[in-house]
Parts: sequence; C-alpha cells; structure tokens
Amino acid sequence: MDADTPENDPALNLTDDQKEKVKAIREDAKDQLKAVKKDTALTDDQRQQKLKQIKMDTRKQVWAVMTPEQQKAWAQEQRERRQAKRMAEGTTPQ
Repeated sequence: MDADTPENDPALNLTDDQKEKVKAIREDAKDQLKAVKKDTALTDDQRQQKLKQIKMDTRKQVWAVMTPEQQKAWAQEQRERRQAKRMAEGTTPQ
C-alpha cells in the first residue's frame, strides 16, 4: 500500500463519498504535478519546491476529508510505517 493512499486502507473504513473526494483531490494533484514537470521556465530548485508544495497541499486536503478517528488511525499507521522504514535502513528513531 502506498503511504499516501488512505482510500486504499480498509482499516480506515472510508465511506464511498470520502473515497470519491480523495480520488478527485489526487486527480487534480496529478494534473498539477504534470504541469510543473513540463514547465521549462522553472529552475530545477523551483520545480522541486513546487512539486513538494503540491504534495504537501494534497496531503492536507486528503487529511481534511477524514474524520478525527480516521485521522488518528492514519497518523498512527504513518508513524509505524516511518519507524519500520528507519529500522529497515538501519537507523534509529530520533
């Protein structure tokens, strides 16, 4: 499962309406990312910054679709995923 796809996480129990909203948010973000990648007027640093901002904005929008209980469960899963990644990389959590 992709770390940024709560709509695919059965443990969150998202409604069909929530899943549709998340799908629309993702489609919009996908279009924005494509546009930034094609924008030849941007420097590499500007492009990277815009891509990062779009991803952050997308996460915030997806987060806003979830209920407080779903947010709590998703945040916990994210923490566990980051910890597992650190362990796999051989680093210790801060």
